[in-house]
Amino acid sequence: MVAVKQANVVQNYADADIVILSREEFEELQKSKHNEEYLAKLDRGFKQAKEGNIIYHDIIEVDD
Repeated sequence: MVAVKQANVVQNYADADIVILSREEFEELQKSKHNEEYLAKLDRGFKQAKEGNIIYHDIIEVDD
């Protein structure tokens, strides 16, 4: 979880609330979101493998 030091909220600006963060805090939030999505993708993959929903492929050797 990202600790936000200070966030300013501008309410009802063009029918949407706006939150102002420092660039560092924004980037930490983006990284945290990306990591959560990646971990969820891994969990789905592990669940599919456990259920037997996997595809096998032959290894193809490629000449350089």
